[in-house]
Amino acid sequence: MKNINGFKSVGEIGGMEEILVNFEDLGEIYKDKRLAERYKHWFPIRASEKLAGLVADLMGDGHIQPAPMLRLDYTSADKKELERFGKEIFDLFGIKGKSRPCRTNRFGETYNYGVNCKVISKVLILSGAPAGAKVKQSFRIPTWILENKKFFRRFISRLYSCEGCVDRKSPWIGIEMWKVLDKMDDGMNFFHDIRNGLDRFFEIKTSNPFTFKIKPKLPKKVETAPIRITIRRKESVKRFFKYVGFDDKNKQFKLEQSIKYWGSVRGGNS
Repeated sequence: MKNINGFKSVGEIGGMEEILVNFEDLGEIYKDKRLAERYKHWFPIRASEKLAGLVADLMGDGHIQPAPMLRLDYTSADKKELERFGKEIFDLFGIKGKSRPCRTNRFGETYNYGVNCKVISKVLILSGAPAGAKVKQSFRIPTWILENKKFFRRFISRLYSCEGCVDRKSPWIGIEMWKVLDKMDDGMNFFHDIRNGLDRFFEIKTSNPFTFKIKPKLPKKVETAPIRITIRRKESVKRFFKYVGFDDKNKQFKLEQSIKYWGSVRGGNS
């Protein structure tokens, strides 16, 4: 069968996680087919927590350049965060990228971790990561993540680490992403996936996805708007801290301080 992102899903075989990508699924990404052959030993690519986290990273602070380039970057102001991303790429694929200063960010000093490997980029796209400008793209949480609690937890922990926020002195966790106006329905569906998964797996209640009118954000006056959901119920905030958590240690610490500030019970990731 195929999931909502179109890649093949053959289920679990012999107790192993489902296969997401076979070597044959790559298509002709190189003019010289021998270039792809050297990566054939990676396949089949199976579902894993690490892969779920990388898909979230690329929906958040990362970017895949679509064909014919097929390269990826991950952006952060924290060099340790780049090292974490690079390690997970290496753990899965045995390939190292390179860090460099980001020249296009106008809001502070940041760095890019770049990986120039078409096979890795294509595998991540086939696993559900979007390519191109995310604000203009339609994408959903892949079915293989939505249907597995441990994969969903890793995905959400990474996505909230990239795009989420928490106030140290109020019972509030939020996440926000932007879309061009003709992709707002797709963006709302993506946030409903987040909302439904948090409730289904962890009994964490969020607001319905919502938006509000705001001035154009992109060049050439392309109209965009934010989509946001929030977690405001005290019990749900505590459950997020205990059962999901921010993978980002600074945000997780802020959340812990917020819980302490209300005089609530302390918790930890599980």
